[in-house]
Amino acid sequence: MKIKWVTNSRVKHMAAMGLINEEDVIPRSSTSAYPAETATVAMRDVAMDKPWVSVHIRGKEHTQHYSTGYTGKWIAAITMRVNFGHDYKHKSLSGELCETLDFAEVDTAIKQIKTAMEEA
Repeated sequence: MKIKWVTNSRVKHMAAMGLINEEDVIPRSSTSAYPAETATVAMRDVAMDKPWVSVHIRGKEHTQHYSTGYTGKWIAAITMRVNFGHDYKHKSLSGELCETLDFAEVDTAIKQIKTAMEEA
């Protein structure tokens, strides 16, 4: 699974240290614009020793249609979020994991993200 990092001062520092690739840093955007089939890392409280981390795992994109009385469609992707708070000991999950992904991939990505965060 690809890992992308939403830009902030901590992410820029991690890229400068070589902990993450600069190509994996993406601009800030709404979560609905995060790349599909990717784990996208967003942080809060980046000045703290251990920022709050939210990993948005978007599945394969598909076209969604309005269901009642409206015309139109949009591109959507099933998304699961993994959050780990300031202590990095506990994780919480929300959302759904897309059928094209599995928890082994998620576990590998979360371990890579946590390792990079702890080394920063």
